[in-house]
Amino acid sequence: MIRKISVAFLSAVMLISTSLSAKQPTADQVQAYMNASGLNKSIDGLSQQIDGLSQQFAMGMGDTTKQQAFFAAVKSSLAKADMKKVVASELSQKFSDKELTELNTFVSEGVGKEMKQAEQKLFDSDINNKIMQYMGAGKKPSPEQEAAIANLITNTDATNNSADVYLTLTKAMMSPIMQSAQGVTAEVADQQVAAQVNAMDGMLRSQIEPQLKLAFGYAFQDSSAEAIGKYADFYKTSLGQKELSVVNESMITAISAWGSELGQALAK
Repeated sequence: MIRKISVAFLSAVMLISTSLSAKQPTADQVQAYMNASGLNKSIDGLSQQIDGLSQQFAMGMGDTTKQQAFFAAVKSSLAKADMKKVVASELSQKFSDKELTELNTFVSEGVGKEMKQAEQKLFDSDINNKIMQYMGAGKKPSPEQEAAIANLITNTDATNNSADVYLTLTKAMMSPIMQSAQGVTAEVADQQVAAQVNAMDGMLRSQIEPQLKLAFGYAFQDSSAEAIGKYADFYKTSLGQKELSVVNESMITAISAWGSELGQALAK
């Protein structure tokens, strides 16, 4: 028994020591990743989604004065630089120097660079018009590209990750609106929002996958099925899976923090 405890204890000590000794990435490494991966551009693109949601929510307010106050509060609280700082902090804590070095190599060279740059087209301010033009021209992926894109969506769990970010964004905006418009507590507002979000969850996820296929078809129209396939394969690796998890969690943390600031702005 003593021997078993000793072995277990030593194993735990070794695990902790290894964890503590892992060198953390530098700020420059984190920023290099956020730029090359398109993460910074995706945060900049959140303003488009927020503008769309703002218009939907404001339409239900009726009172023009409330609408104007709401739009002003949203715009003043949307500090994208602060959101990037939150994400950068999360990345620096959750990735080791070695992991981020490998990721930076992946997103800056070869297939990784090609695909990340292609993905960044989806954050252009006029992306909706560009996709409409793409569809209007009758363009579509080849069967091989379609299969590779479907595999990429599966390997990256893109449907669920996209839904999680969108629903977090919705919660971040709806809760403070309810607190302000209905005069309820944060707890009550959160409960009401949770019920509404849960109701739309399944429908939203079913709608997202076809949209992702269309978006990726546009973004990767100049990429070969082989390149898309290699990109998808990266996300079957442990590092690829960790990247997806950490980035998604970091975005949700940043959006939630922004939601708290919006609540404070609307309460004034």
